[in-house]
Amino acid sequence: MDRTVAIIGSGPGGLECGCILARRGFRVIVLEKAKVPGGALQTFTRKDSRGMTHTFDTGFHYVGSLGEGEPLFRLFSYFGLMNLPWRPLDGDFAAEVLIGNEKYALPTGWEAYEESLCRAFPHRREGIRKYVGLLKDVGDNIFSAFRPETGMNPLFGVSTAEYLQETLAEPGLVRLVSCASAFNMDLRPESLPLYVFAQINSSFISSSWRLGRTDGKAGGGSAVAAALIKSLESDGGELMTGAEVTSIRTDGIGRAVSLDVRKDGQLMEMPVDFVISDVHPSLAIGMVDECRAVRRIYRSRMTGLGNTRGMFTVNVALKPGAMPYLNRNVIVTGQDCDPWHVPGRGGDEVMVHFNAADVSDGFAGSLDILTPMEGMALGGRDDAYGEMKRQCAERCIGLASKALPGLDNAIDRYWTSSPLTWKDCTGTAGGSAFGAFRDCRNPLATVLSPRTPLENLFLTGQSLNLHGILGVSMTSVLTCSAMPGLENLPSVILAND
Repeated sequence: MDRTVAIIGSGPGGLECGCILARRGFRVIVLEKAKVPGGALQTFTRKDSRGMTHTFDTGFHYVGSLGEGEPLFRLFSYFGLMNLPWRPLDGDFAAEVLIGNEKYALPTGWEAYEESLCRAFPHRREGIRKYVGLLKDVGDNIFSAFRPETGMNPLFGVSTAEYLQETLAEPGLVRLVSCASAFNMDLRPESLPLYVFAQINSSFISSSWRLGRTDGKAGGGSAVAAALIKSLESDGGELMTGAEVTSIRTDGIGRAVSLDVRKDGQLMEMPVDFVISDVHPSLAIGMVDECRAVRRIYRSRMTGLGNTRGMFTVNVALKPGAMPYLNRNVIVTGQDCDPWHVPGRGGDEVMVHFNAADVSDGFAGSLDILTPMEGMALGGRDDAYGEMKRQCAERCIGLASKALPGLDNAIDRYWTSSPLTWKDCTGTAGGSAFGAFRDCRNPLATVLSPRTPLENLFLTGQSLNLHGILGVSMTSVLTCSAMPGLENLPSVILAND
């Protein structure tokens, strides 16, 4: 008899787990509360003043380590995602960083990246070499996480802020590498683990990529989701949207036996052999009914997890021919803004991302301006919320214009999204952009295992090992390999390339 695996949530982690298990012969049902699948891979459309449609991403903007043989290339090859129109960012100028009046060009490639830092800070060459060497070593050995005997990487217990201060020993240099990282992780000086910082930066330094147009249509994250769904269904898996899981029923001892699912206003009970949750761990454990195996201390640990901050985004439709397309990311921070201690109101540091699927004759059709923002303090959608969004958008556009002169006059229309939008669209706790926060002061409690006290309930997604598309893809493999009989799965998948 087929073993049924119910997956709660259709974010990239849930879809990837579904693809893996459907290919391995499981009967897979992916249950998605929303009408649109994909989680942070979702896209949405808006019309400019001429009635032209522009497609924007929710959370997917660019990826790293997608060059041949690199970590994400190996994983995406297995998932059949390398046939999408990936476009590398300019190798010599993948990121432009403007701090006050100082401009820096950060390339991809290890030698070029190291040399760019050494040119800017020649008196810190020794520290730069040590820093870059650490990042490269972490990237080269990323798949050691697939070997249980290696245990947790000790860098999870090391403070990023302390390491940067000691190794680079130059406030301007620390600020430069931190500004370039603030849009890929939550920089907290007291607790960000060095492993998280090193692995994510390593990914983007090795290579950086955007997604172009797909079959004549705007692609973005929805193209990734669509490809995963196609793979899932071709191997017999099923995606059910508008299906909200309200509880996980157990046998009272140590196994999940069924899910309560609300679909079209009706509540049904779905028997299961295994359950994988791609929603926030606190939500997943909160759905588990009273069970001897799930003790109160474990529930308290899950519900007490801290969450990363969110993102505020200004989605901009540009006037035709008003701004050239830039095949790089532009990062701007004010002279007095410390990326480790930003107020959290948004607009004090920004990243401009040009939409590679919306280019005509070398001119950009749209772009996104992102800024970190605290999520839980937003409250609801009242007049104050609307005014907050307007003021934040103006700060973002004003700051971005320092690196992109004329941007304010090139805008046809813009729309905004806040952490509250993220919370409503993706179900992330508090609208956090990077899931639960990992704390170097207590890594054993905050770096989560896919396993739970229920022998057949597993966790996946960006709140576990690492966030971002690479971290989530790795975690999906780790989650599936925790299931009985699939212990050798990582070696099978990595051999695929």
